[in-house]
Amino acid sequence: MRVCVAGAYGAFGLKHLDAIAAIDGVRVTSVMGRNEDKIRALANVRNIPHATTDLAESLARDDVDAVILSTPTELHADQASQVHALEGPHHPDLGIAMDMNVLLKVPTGALFTLSLSFNNDGPFGTFFRYICDNGTYVASYDDLEDGNGNKIDLSDIGVSLNGIELEDREFFAAIAEGREPNASVAQILPAMATLDRIEKCF
Repeated sequence: MRVCVAGAYGAFGLKHLDAIAAIDGVRVTSVMGRNEDKIRALANVRNIPHATTDLAESLARDDVDAVILSTPTELHADQASQVHALEGPHHPDLGIAMDMNVLLKVPTGALFTLSLSFNNDGPFGTFFRYICDNGTYVASYDDLEDGNGNKIDLSDIGVSLNGIELEDREFFAAIAEGREPNASVAQILPAMATLDRIEKCF
């Protein structure tokens, strides 16, 4: 599978490039970024054959099967429409698409969402809190603890502990298998619409 990473030299773009490098059968054939010098330099260092400042140029290539958007949030709506993606509802106050989430639907039908907070107290990347139906978990870099600070044993995790790599693996597997990805916004839109209606009642 041949992939374009848009916003490739940003922090998340670089994480996706590293994740894709660990996935067999997937390679980056195009990168896009706003600064021409930076994106060309990155392509040279990573041996990526094509670099551009124009997403449409990447999309027109016959060696791009899928696109990962790692660009600034305010660009996602326009760029997603170019790559036939589905944009989620807008935040009522911020007026931007609510795509600062990791959204998954597991085979049992359970929904998982990780919302990135705008008001985290501390440096970025320090921790993430996961709240689910069977507990609260706190992830800090490669460590995972329950809500009471007890360390969770992750030694039996098979493929990777890198969340971006796992998300990318699911994305590429779904494309290869001709199915909708578990991270598809379309799968969780009904739940988001219901939560939106509930929130508006308050």
